[in-house]
Amino acid sequence: MLGATQEQIIAIEKAKALGLYVITCDNRPDNPGHALADESYNVSITDKEAVLALAQRLKVDAVICYALEAGVEAAAFAQEQMGRPTPPYESVKILSNKKLFRSFLQTHGFATPETYEVSSFKLQGSVFKPNPAPLQGRENPSEADSSLFTHHSSLIVKPTDMWGSRGVCLVEREEDLQQAIDEARKNSRSGNIIIEEYISGTPLQCDAFSVDGILTSCLWSDVFYDRDCANPLIPVAGAFPSECRQEVIRKVNDEVQRLITLLRMGTSPYNIEVMLSNDNIYIMEMAPRNGGNGKSHLIELATGVDFITGAIKASLGMDCSDIIQRPSQGHWLSYALHKRNNEPSVHSAPSAPSVPSVPSIGESAILSQTPPTPPPPTTLLSTGASFVTIYDHNPGPFRSTRDTAGLIIQRFDDRQSLNEAIKGHSINNRLYL
Repeated sequence: MLGATQEQIIAIEKAKALGLYVITCDNRPDNPGHALADESYNVSITDKEAVLALAQRLKVDAVICYALEAGVEAAAFAQEQMGRPTPPYESVKILSNKKLFRSFLQTHGFATPETYEVSSFKLQGSVFKPNPAPLQGRENPSEADSSLFTHHSSLIVKPTDMWGSRGVCLVEREEDLQQAIDEARKNSRSGNIIIEEYISGTPLQCDAFSVDGILTSCLWSDVFYDRDCANPLIPVAGAFPSECRQEVIRKVNDEVQRLITLLRMGTSPYNIEVMLSNDNIYIMEMAPRNGGNGKSHLIELATGVDFITGAIKASLGMDCSDIIQRPSQGHWLSYALHKRNNEPSVHSAPSAPSVPSVPSIGESAILSQTPPTPPPPTTLLSTGASFVTIYDHNPGPFRSTRDTAGLIIQRFDDRQSLNEAIKGHSINNRLYL
């Protein structure tokens, strides 16, 4: 198991429930998942050769990376080198690198934002000299040196090889472009970044699963953002199932299936981000892993379909025919607790009385903590939370998903009640850690 953060605990427990001997691996010995494992090793999950060497030395049956983008390439590399079931390593590399992914989409006729790679180009104001070379299938914005803002009113600048929205910036003024490039490059492992036209529209996210190359299950959610945080581009909430029309969802699924087929993905979980704009379906991201912030757990609560156990079985070559499409029972909200702008500190309040446990989900699902000196009792949520997980009692500004303070998953009987709960981010404002 690559990674042993709070996020991986549920996967470790599900692996042990299958009777598996679990070995965790990352370069953070204090991560809580190591205490639950049968063995643990201090090896970086981004070092694919080191991961392979450890796996071969220990003679493991499978290497899996649950809900962590950082380790998906190493897991696929190790599995492929050992002759174990995995999507092709080259396909996983394409999905993990924004430049390679955009090039692949363009080559195969998918809708993609206008995209430019920036590696050694000199920026003068907002003008590149020479022009940034567009990715395959695109033409330069003009024959001469020109401002990108001549062609696009807003731009997204991002590292090609980083995850969790780290280093991603929205640029709406020419004078801010250089700062955004510097921020993206600082967060890039390779130093390479891309600049894309900003696509506005209707965002969708889902966790999905394919079995033998066929998309068998997915639950799409509507996405919410918080403009009053350090990085307003990070999704902070998902509402399941999406209110998007079913005929549109079918078209989105068809595009996802086409991509799965082209990449020969076989049996795999996915975390997918899509933008619907002007009758176009933009697949912005398709990570070959379970989603973070409890998305696969939420799907199990909502539908009974267990993507987490499915991902473990897939890595072992076990039967995954039980991963099928089932309707959501009720409306569900996944909300990432985070520090908002102008909040001087994060406070504490009791949560146990208002956070009932969910039957048959396991003790790890209830990780709310009562602080030593609680203020007067406060109602957590008017309808009661399904569970709360606390990651960090003193989170910093919300610049990437690693700054998430905790997670709420909550069930509602109707979508109107869900929308009221998230209106104005009242959940975040009323829950104190």
